[in-house]
Amino acid sequence: MPAFSSLCLQVLRAAALVGVIALTACADMSKTECAQADWRQLGYEDAASGQTVARFGRRSEACRKNGLPSDRALYEAGHAQGQVAFCTPARGRGDALAGQAPAALCAADPVGDPYRQGHAAGLQQFCTAPSGYDYGRKGQGDNQVCPPELAAAFQIGFRMGHELYGLNQRLADIQKQAADERAVLAATTTLPERRDAANRHLGQLDADEAATRKLIRQAELSALSLAQSGGVPVPVPSSGVAAEWLPGQWRLASVSFSTPVDLNRDGVKSSDGMNELSSCVRDRQLDLEGDQRASLRLGVHTPGCLPVIQLYRWRTEEGMRQDVRNEGRRRVVTERPALFLRLRGIRDDEAPAMVVEDVDATYLIVRADMSDGTGPAREAVATYRRVGR
Repeated sequence: MPAFSSLCLQVLRAAALVGVIALTACADMSKTECAQADWRQLGYEDAASGQTVARFGRRSEACRKNGLPSDRALYEAGHAQGQVAFCTPARGRGDALAGQAPAALCAADPVGDPYRQGHAAGLQQFCTAPSGYDYGRKGQGDNQVCPPELAAAFQIGFRMGHELYGLNQRLADIQKQAADERAVLAATTTLPERRDAANRHLGQLDADEAATRKLIRQAELSALSLAQSGGVPVPVPSSGVAAEWLPGQWRLASVSFSTPVDLNRDGVKSSDGMNELSSCVRDRQLDLEGDQRASLRLGVHTPGCLPVIQLYRWRTEEGMRQDVRNEGRRRVVTERPALFLRLRGIRDDEAPAMVVEDVDATYLIVRADMSDGTGPAREAVATYRRVGR
């Protein structure tokens, strides 16, 4: 076989291992390759590398443009033999365990039955909560390969693993920002105002790092409880834990938006809300009293801000939360147990609910919609530090 076709075959075999079926660079055949083509062998090799018989059309067109014929009958005969070699139970099981959809080559023909049987058996092992967790924590996307009767368990684990992956990415980003700010402080040429800004930012990053590490530990403990409970996640924290730790004064320490935003209109998008929000919006304190009274104080501690104090009654409520994420062009919605912190005003108006991700003697971490007052609210993880401890 000509060298170019051999090279393409090697590339296509490698591509098939990661779910890539067609490579445009190998779609054409040169005039020399068309003249020397063994169409039966080409059909066999295409099928053995996972290509459907549609590949013949691209090969044939290339040869037609070079003024040379092709032989569909010989190609299909070789392709049928290659299909048998490709569509094995072992390959089907391996593709399922890798989270891949069934190969198109083995989709309908009776010759694909062994492959499909192997794939179905592999899904029984792959579509579990622990497997979903492992798949998600590596940052891989959900290819929606699990049948309906197995998908729920896989999705529970996948969501938890994917959340852990995102938290670890966030932690790495915080540590990089902190290293950059420390480099600014170490430089002898840094101006005083830039040095002050770096110190303030480092304080925010320290709080954000502590909160992110707590969320990582919580995600890991939730995964452990998932494994120990046979695939049923345990909501964390519980209402009892919240009742013990929630009462107190909490001042905003860091904000991390779910997607990068440009609220300060400087042309740069960032997930770090403390950079994007104004100093008045960042000045936020939540007071939760033991008798269920609550107040939200905005701009009280910052000179030049218009102080605003909003009065509420607070309560916690266990329920289910919908998490929405985009995977490529797909919008994926999953549900999970959650603890909500709800604030109701004196006129029975209710502030947007906050999901309590974690709370202890030092930090309160909530997930909620947050706005700078000039545009729509966006989901963010807000970390409050307890005042007076």
